[in-house]
Amino acid sequence: MNYTAGGAQTVKAVTYRNLTLSGSGPKTLTGLSTINGNLSLSGAANATLAQATTVGGNLTIGIGTTLAGASYGLSVAGTWTNSGTFTAGTGMVTLNGSSAQKMTGATTFHNLTLNNSNGLTISSDETVSNNLTLTSGKVTTGTNKVIIASGGSISGANASRYIHGKLKKNVAVGSNVSRTFEVGTASNYNPVTVVFGSVTAAGNLTAKVTSGTLTGSNINDSKNVNAYWTLTNSGITFNNYGATFTFTSADIDTGATTSNFIVAKRDGSTWTSPTVGTRTSTATQATGMTSFSDFAVGEATTSKTERVEGPDRYLTAVAVR
Repeated sequence: MNYTAGGAQTVKAVTYRNLTLSGSGPKTLTGLSTINGNLSLSGAANATLAQATTVGGNLTIGIGTTLAGASYGLSVAGTWTNSGTFTAGTGMVTLNGSSAQKMTGATTFHNLTLNNSNGLTISSDETVSNNLTLTSGKVTTGTNKVIIASGGSISGANASRYIHGKLKKNVAVGSNVSRTFEVGTASNYNPVTVVFGSVTAAGNLTAKVTSGTLTGSNINDSKNVNAYWTLTNSGITFNNYGATFTFTSADIDTGATTSNFIVAKRDGSTWTSPTVGTRTSTATQATGMTSFSDFAVGEATTSKTERVEGPDRYLTAVAVR
């Protein structure tokens, strides 16, 4: 069914297989509850939800078109493509397909829920202004980001549902400001919590976790966490912060002792060892830091000094790692 009029139209309250809204006139989806297939906006069509709506297939917001969610819920089981404008209102968008879903085109959501055990892959930066609810599945970002705006939050994250990739959060002015980043690798949940001593200018902090080992530090490569964290500051002015890096038993090298773990911080080609705070079997804290960079966790390398006879027959001290 295609509504194509140049004047205002009210979309009839029936169940559609596929629904296209085109033409230049505004469309009001009064009484519309179910579209078994795809919903597509094209031309100059602008549409407004007038009750909770379910799209069993793909949702496409075409170039030059606007879909207004108002205060109503919108469920989509297929691909979300936004080349126009989505005005979220105060409603909830729920992605609840039975196969892996994709999202294309930058969109700002008020509330967004992922309820798909096969997950969601985004190909643009996607913003949530109020709450991102993770009911089932992971959000894979690639080179893009999930952005939680000022006042926004994430709920429901755990070992099977989190952000696999980059997560950006706003950091407000204040003392003891804490932000937890619900991030992980493709296999494991590795959140990091950052607590600022004092923030005097608000900004944003982006976190991601990468599988593998960062070499070249003073951490033993065979007794470490096989993942590393990257934190990137954008505009935050602060005095210092501490960060707690969380890992799973599956991340840890066999034979490593978590009570001996330290944090290694890489700034460019320079490695430092921040002061270690609290250690547990699944987390290590570093404190007193003043910049952001890459971070690795594991046991420190050990060294001893041997005395050997050199070619000049003098004894020479040699450090052995």
